[in-house]
Amino acid sequence: MSEARKHHYVPVFYQQNFVNPRGLLWVYDRRLKTCKELNPRSVCFEKEFYTVKRKDAPWERRIETECFGLIDGMGSAAIRELLSGSPTHETIRGVFYFIGVQIHRTPTFAKTISEVYVASVEEMMRLMAVNVGRMAGGAPFEMVLIFRVAAPSRFEGRVARPLTLNFGCPICHAA
Repeated sequence: MSEARKHHYVPVFYQQNFVNPRGLLWVYDRRLKTCKELNPRSVCFEKEFYTVKRKDAPWERRIETECFGLIDGMGSAAIRELLSGSPTHETIRGVFYFIGVQIHRTPTFAKTISEVYVASVEEMMRLMAVNVGRMAGGAPFEMVLIFRVAAPSRFEGRVARPLTLNFGCPICHAA
């Protein structure tokens, strides 16, 4: 089986809940300012979005198939049970977990995290460059401190803590 390269940040199973009788979604193109009907498999994805590109190692694509595959499977089952009209507390927890993960798997969130990371590294380099002796010795603990000090009001409330996947994902929780 080939590895998935179209990584949907809004899962196809979820989009299927909004299709018309022909199985298509109405999609608004902000760039062209037009609406058109499209198949859910052709929207809300980016190629290689969750692929980890390591130096001197093969590209890692299992995050999409194994980690998000588990989350999407659980979310799909929870949403089906919710729509059946007889949800349990476990179902509601599953829906909330799925929604929580959805918030963090969009291109906008990834861009925000990248900006925070770049700003943190730039601030670390600036602070280390103030004292050349400090640059030679390095101080790994400063990265955490700088992240909290660099722009506390700019990101306050938006990035409270990193998302923790605690469902036994073989990629995210490798032994």
